[in-house]
Amino acid sequence: MFDQLLTVRHYNNLDLVLPTLQLRLDYLPGTVVAFLGKLLVHGAGEMNGDRACIVWYMQDKVHQAMNVGECGYCHLDDVERK
Repeated sequence: MFDQLLTVRHYNNLDLVLPTLQLRLDYLPGTVVAFLGKLLVHGAGEMNGDRACIVWYMQDKVHQAMNVGECGYCHLDDVERK
């Protein structure tokens, strides 16, 4: 399963760094990325501003350690159609 990262707040000129792949990607506010965090070393470059990163770990042991119930999978029938 992929880990998901959402970055929010007010900042500019930030990169998501994936040294294993030799990549530096624009990491703008509102960006969501999904990848295997235990396989890819990752980090964020230097920036000016105020930033928060909300992370959703898909590993059961993280949910258990934080005493948070598992949310289960989303199914197409769960989405409200308009």
